[in-house]
Amino acid sequence: MRAAVACRPRTFLCRPPFAPLSTIDLFCGAGGITEGFREAGYRCLYGNDCMPEAIETFLFNHPETWGEARGIEGVDPADVRKQLGLRKGSLDVLVGGERRGLHLMATVEIKRSRYDRR
Repeated sequence: MRAAVACRPRTFLCRPPFAPLSTIDLFCGAGGITEGFREAGYRCLYGNDCMPEAIETFLFNHPETWGEARGIEGVDPADVRKQLGLRKGSLDVLVGGERRGLHLMATVEIKRSRYDRR
């Protein structure tokens, strides 16, 4: 007896019923976005951040996920797909958080009003 499969509309990619949706988290930091997706029923397959401390925390928070501490420009998508066993186009969500600190640097140069108590 063959198991039933559910197909996403307009694609030829099929998955077993009730299989969790998958994510990859780039610039993952400690894994806050991944945690939100996990709570929504997604499964993160891979996390990448250039800071080793961030990946150490990410892996503590998400031990079932493969995490790498290296610059994104050195990551070969085909190699990641191969190691994860993903077919091209089968990933459900590619998550990309902002690089930590960029938003802080932007606010440093803003001159605030003397009435702004922040």
